[in-house]
Amino acid sequence: MATYFTMLRLLTTVAIFTVAQAMSALTTEQPPPPTTGPQLPPDTTRMTTPMMTTTPGGCVTRKGDQLAVGQSKQYTSELSCEIYTCEKPGEVSTMIGDCFFPPRCVDPVRRNGACCRSCPNGENCKLPSGKVIRSELNVTYNGVQCRCPKQDWNNMQQDPTKAECDGSTRGCELPNGTILAGLKPWDDYKPDPCTFCTCGDDFKMACAVAGCARPPCDNPVVPEGECCPQCTPCEDSSNQCRYWAYNAECQKNPVWMRENCKKSCAVCDAECVDTEQHCKWWSEQGYCDSNPVWMRDSCPVSCDACTPRAATPPSPPTTTPSPPTTTPSPPTSTPFITTTPGGCRTFHGDQLYPGQEKIYYDDGSCTVCSCSRGGEASCYVADCLVPMCVDAFKPSGACCATCPKGRNCRIPSTGEVISAGLPVYRNGMRCECPPQSYDLPGVQRPEHYTAVCGAATNMPPTTMPTTFTPSYGPNFT
Repeated sequence: MATYFTMLRLLTTVAIFTVAQAMSALTTEQPPPPTTGPQLPPDTTRMTTPMMTTTPGGCVTRKGDQLAVGQSKQYTSELSCEIYTCEKPGEVSTMIGDCFFPPRCVDPVRRNGACCRSCPNGENCKLPSGKVIRSELNVTYNGVQCRCPKQDWNNMQQDPTKAECDGSTRGCELPNGTILAGLKPWDDYKPDPCTFCTCGDDFKMACAVAGCARPPCDNPVVPEGECCPQCTPCEDSSNQCRYWAYNAECQKNPVWMRENCKKSCAVCDAECVDTEQHCKWWSEQGYCDSNPVWMRDSCPVSCDACTPRAATPPSPPTTTPSPPTTTPSPPTSTPFITTTPGGCRTFHGDQLYPGQEKIYYDDGSCTVCSCSRGGEASCYVADCLVPMCVDAFKPSGACCATCPKGRNCRIPSTGEVISAGLPVYRNGMRCECPPQSYDLPGVQRPEHYTAVCGAATNMPPTTMPTTFTPSYGPNFT
């Protein structure tokens, strides 16, 4: 019996000790979860998307300047300014100010910290003689009343620095002595499509006549409202073009024939046109041969894939002319409009001819100004998206850069270029191109074409392609 009670006491003691251990484990503080992710292999670097990066206790603007909380930074251009303020760590607010309307004075300055230029001496303007008057004055000049123009919020092309003078009492005199009532200095006058006149400060009209070069075709026409004769969009420059085309010269001598025998070589048929704006560039890069199916369908003109029109054999001339085997040199000069007192003036101060266009490039955007045939100027600002590729390309005369091979990026550790759209897996890393950036203005920075890589938690079941080939456009693989 004593042995029985001894065993019972021993079992009870063990049970109590086991329960105490379990309770102690429950009440003991557990270690915190790890604060860092899995360690990367020694030859790789963890990448993040450095869009608007942050610093401890501050911010970094899109131009790379570091700001403390509460600090602001201003970037100023000719037409606008951007003010970035660090509201709190990692959070940046942006305010954009436009300066589309020019200062209403002849002596504007940009004060420190201001977005737009202002008039330190008050609003003013100048007479045709060059004398500056204050905006609130009416003065007599050459027998007429002149004053500074009133603000016209609907007219961005108004020049507030030129005084407006009444012309009803005098008018402007043409070279033949005719007085045109109602015209005043700096007013433009166009008696016919080829003559451009401007009323001078002496109230006499100065005129210039446009000179026209001979068009390179047999039957040029003068479009309504135009001055110079032009070849129609689909015109042969020689009456022998049909004969040459019938004898396959469009294929044998395509450079000269496509330029000078457009009608006979079917270059400008409605059904034979390039439907993509970069066709010519793609053709020069050799994609007519490397991706012929898509290119011949979408860029037939650039790939020389237009089929000459089927036609009955024309009567051959008495002597069969041979088309030149080389491209003729262009004329040394084209006497279009040598002097144009009229036209338009942009807010940059540039004079444009009627029909002329000029692009002003800014940081990530551009302003396009054009002068209409009626002498009215208009401008618009084109904002550009950030080109998300390693081979951004801006065609001649274009505002914005594009990605001719589609969006892509470069893996920093290997230099490999991958296409956007699908991730790739390299050495245990998952890499993909960053998403489209909508920051304005669209200035490209390295993070826009650098792949974002991180440790791959799950590898794909099959091998991923190294590049992504779209189902449209030229084949760039």
